[in-house]
Amino acid sequence: MNREESKFKTWCDSQGLFCLKLRLYESKGFPDRTVIGPGFVCFFEFKRPGESTSDHQHAWAARLRDKGFFVWTVTSCDAAIEWLDCLTIPTVTTWKEIRCSQGNSTSKTPRPGR
Repeated sequence: MNREESKFKTWCDSQGLFCLKLRLYESKGFPDRTVIGPGFVCFFEFKRPGESTSDHQHAWAARLRDKGFFVWTVTSCDAAIEWLDCLTIPTVTTWKEIRCSQGNSTSKTPRPGR
């Protein structure tokens, strides 16, 4: 993991986003980071300036985009954050807010579709 990728992971953690490094054993080129937040999943490939993506990385990015996911190749934490800022991401501050928005203020666990 390069320095910028590490900074991005720290930033995501501070924002309450999951920033996962998934390794697929049977396939090369999967993006460096999978970011999961409320209502979205997207992918980031981190490269040092001057580096280019491999054919395997291009193929994975194309497959993910074909499924409707956002996939970005970036060289810095700031660039990755800028891309995330382009998404319209719903924000929820508390579980109570989720329960109330679902019309169920007594349940401790939010239930999808309610």
